[in-house]
Amino acid sequence: MRILKQHQYLESIPYFEKSIAFFEQNAWIDTNRFITLFSYSKISYKEMGLCNIAFAYSQIGEGENAIIYYEKVKAINPSNGLAIAGLNMLNSIKQK
Repeated sequence: MRILKQHQYLESIPYFEKSIAFFEQNAWIDTNRFITLFSYSKISYKEMGLCNIAFAYSQIGEGENAIIYYEKVKAINPSNGLAIAGLNMLNSIKQK
């Protein structure tokens, strides 16, 4: 997140990919994040990682890649507000 906040979008992607891989291999941690990580978030850490990658791609002008990642989030959680908003924004830009 620190790298992303420094606007180093492309450089942040491998770190989010590592995070996603960790939570795929240790799904029980993400599933039980309230207990294991004291996280009250309704969206999983895997979803957050995918959204962050999508956001990074959107910031460097790679909208098609951003759409792919937001679609991956929606496949996991169709009601994810970040993915829905990101897709709406990117699709409205594409239509212009």
